[in-house]
Amino acid sequence: MNSIRRYGPVSDEVRRAAVAAARALMDGANWSRTRAAREVAAGLSVHPNTVSNWLRDAEPAEPCGTVAELQEQVRSLQDQLRASHITMRELERHQPTDGRAR
Repeated sequence: MNSIRRYGPVSDEVRRAAVAAARALMDGANWSRTRAAREVAAGLSVHPNTVSNWLRDAEPAEPCGTVAELQEQVRSLQDQLRASHITMRELERHQPTDGRAR
Protein backbone atom coordinates (compact mmCIF):
# COMPACT_ATOMS: atom_id res chain seq x y z
CA MET A 1 0.00 0.00 0.00
CA ASN A 2 1.52 3.29 -1.06
CA SER A 3 1.17 6.26 1.21
CA ILE A 4 -0.04 9.47 -0.31
CA ARG A 5 1.86 12.63 0.47
CA ARG A 6 -0.76 15.14 1.52
CA TYR A 7 1.39 18.23 1.42
CA GLY A 8 3.36 20.05 -1.21
CA PRO A 9 7.05 20.79 -1.34
CA VAL A 10 8.48 22.34 1.80
CA SER A 11 11.09 25.05 1.41
CA ASP A 12 14.53 24.75 2.96
CA GLU A 13 13.73 27.79 5.10
CA VAL A 14 10.67 26.07 6.59
CA ARG A 15 12.68 22.88 7.16
CA ARG A 16 15.42 24.80 8.98
CA ALA A 17 12.80 26.58 11.11
CA ALA A 18 11.11 23.26 11.90
CA VAL A 19 14.43 21.71 12.94
CA ALA A 20 15.23 24.72 15.12
CA ALA A 21 11.80 24.56 16.76
CA ALA A 22 12.07 20.83 17.42
CA ARG A 23 15.57 21.20 18.84
CA ALA A 24 14.35 24.00 21.11
CA LEU A 25 11.62 21.72 22.45
CA MET A 26 14.09 18.87 22.90
CA ASP A 27 16.67 21.03 24.68
CA GLY A 28 14.55 23.61 26.48
CA ALA A 29 11.51 21.57 27.45
CA ASN A 30 13.44 18.29 27.62
CA TRP A 31 11.03 16.66 25.18
CA SER A 32 11.85 13.46 23.37
CA ARG A 33 12.67 13.64 19.67
CA THR A 34 9.37 11.92 18.88
CA ARG A 35 7.27 14.30 20.95
CA ALA A 36 9.01 17.37 19.52
CA ALA A 37 8.61 16.05 15.96
CA ARG A 38 4.89 15.44 16.53
CA GLU A 39 4.38 18.93 17.89
CA VAL A 40 6.23 20.67 15.08
CA ALA A 41 4.66 18.43 12.42
CA ALA A 42 1.17 19.29 13.64
CA GLY A 43 1.89 22.97 13.14
CA LEU A 44 3.12 22.36 9.60
CA SER A 45 0.53 19.72 8.65
CA VAL A 46 3.25 17.22 7.74
CA HIS A 47 3.85 13.74 9.07
CA PRO A 48 5.91 13.53 12.28
CA ASN A 49 8.34 11.17 10.54
CA THR A 50 9.06 13.93 8.06
CA VAL A 51 10.18 16.27 10.83
CA SER A 52 12.12 13.44 12.45
CA ASN A 53 13.90 12.84 9.13
CA TRP A 54 14.72 16.54 8.86
CA LEU A 55 16.21 16.41 12.36
CA ARG A 56 18.30 13.38 11.44
CA ASP A 57 19.47 14.97 8.20
CA ALA A 58 20.46 18.16 10.03
CA GLU A 59 22.78 16.30 12.41
CA PRO A 60 26.42 16.52 11.44
CA ALA A 61 27.86 13.26 10.21
CA GLU A 62 30.37 11.74 12.56
CA PRO A 63 33.77 11.40 10.99
CA CYS A 64 34.64 7.75 10.77
CA GLY A 65 38.41 8.21 10.89
CA THR A 66 41.12 6.72 8.78
CA VAL A 67 41.33 3.04 7.94
CA ALA A 68 44.27 2.66 10.32
CA GLU A 69 42.30 4.32 13.15
CA LEU A 70 39.31 2.08 12.54
CA GLN A 71 41.52 -1.03 12.44
CA GLU A 72 43.06 -0.01 15.77
CA GLN A 73 39.59 0.51 17.22
CA VAL A 74 38.54 -2.96 16.02
CA ARG A 75 41.67 -4.51 17.61
CA SER A 76 40.95 -2.71 20.88
CA LEU A 77 37.34 -3.90 20.91
CA GLN A 78 38.42 -7.45 20.12
CA ASP A 79 40.86 -7.32 23.05
CA GLN A 80 38.08 -6.10 25.34
CA LEU A 81 35.79 -8.87 24.14
CA ARG A 82 38.48 -11.52 24.77
CA ALA A 83 39.05 -10.15 28.27
CA SER A 84 35.30 -10.27 28.93
CA HIS A 85 35.13 -13.89 27.82
CA ILE A 86 38.02 -14.81 30.12
CA THR A 87 36.33 -13.04 33.03
CA MET A 88 33.02 -14.79 32.33
CA ARG A 89 34.72 -18.21 32.23
CA GLU A 90 36.45 -17.48 35.55
CA LEU A 91 33.17 -16.39 37.14
CA GLU A 92 31.36 -19.46 35.82
CA ARG A 93 34.14 -21.69 37.15
CA HIS A 94 33.64 -20.29 40.63
CA GLN A 95 29.85 -20.58 40.62
CA PRO A 96 28.51 -23.28 42.93
CA THR A 97 26.75 -26.09 41.10
CA ASP A 98 24.10 -26.63 43.80
CA GLY A 99 22.75 -23.07 43.66
CA ARG A 100 24.20 -22.01 47.03
CA ALA A 101 26.59 -19.13 47.47
CA ARG A 102 30.12 -19.95 48.60
